[in-house]
Amino acid sequence: PLPQHHATLSAREQEILLLVAEGLPNKAIADRLIIAESTVKWYLKQIYLKLDVHSRVQALARMHALA
Repeated sequence: PLPQHHATLSAREQEILLLVAEGLPNKAIADRLIIAESTVKWYLKQIYLKLDVHSRVQALARMHALA
């Protein structure tokens, strides 16, 4: 699980962010979670809003900075 600082992220958002940290592209994340790729993109947008970032790299950097 992610550190407590990420309490505002839902369980699914945390799961997706951890898969992003593994280096998986959106399609692979969608396949692993058995959801549409567009759903992964929607979750990523929600993550970016909550973490106040604009990219996967920034989201991961914020995650590590808050750890």
